[in-house]
Amino acid sequence: DLSGNVFLEYEDLYIERIGFPNRFPEERRGRGPFSDKASLILRAIFPNKEKLWGVRELAQSVNLNPGFVSRMARELEKRNYVVFELFNYFKFDFHCCLLSYCCPFGQHNK
Repeated sequence: DLSGNVFLEYEDLYIERIGFPNRFPEERRGRGPFSDKASLILRAIFPNKEKLWGVRELAQSVNLNPGFVSRMARELEKRNYVVFELFNYFKFDFHCCLLSYCCPFGQHNK
């Protein structure tokens, strides 16, 4: 490969050279918060706007992995849909969510 790892086999000759890290890792895009599975999170927190949600509590209520819920919560925070308050507790931020739809990109302040 392009990182220097190689495996060659020719008749009784074997050459193997492995262990070099991938110099060209594939950059994967994260799952969006509006995909089928992730939208369960928004559907759960939207009706309870004032409720402080814990990651594990929310994961259990929508039958998702807590790690996945945590990643989606961080993505929602980047997009200003939720705000983290105490430790790992967050709630839906209706005001910022509304502003993100009403104002041009990047021109609203919290």
